[in-house]
Amino acid sequence: QTQPTRGGYGGSSQQGDAGDKTVGVIHKLLREKGYGFIRPTAAVGADEIFFALPGSLQPSLLAEDVYEGMQVRYTPALDARQGKMRASAVEKARPAMSSSSSCTTSAAGSLPSFAPSWAR
Repeated sequence: QTQPTRGGYGGSSQQGDAGDKTVGVIHKLLREKGYGFIRPTAAVGADEIFFALPGSLQPSLLAEDVYEGMQVRYTPALDARQGKMRASAVEKARPAMSSSSSCTTSAAGSLPSFAPSWAR
């Protein structure tokens, strides 16, 4: 049996098992209110998914290190009380590199060349 979501913070058809990680970008961050929203990257047009600061973050990611536009991995989970999807176990995404890919870093040396120009 699956529970229908009641709109709101959405999610996508990629809900998967609890251990599945989904990649997304922090679209909106309301640091002063203690939460934000992630836009899944794999599902075009998918609803944003809610996350709480610092409660949804992995211990390796500090709330002060989170920023809008940051690529993250998270586990989508249904909040049974709210009836909406939310992100848990949010961590910084690491780009997958294959042995045949060539990635250079920007002049600053800290961001890969495929990072958007506004992030360099």
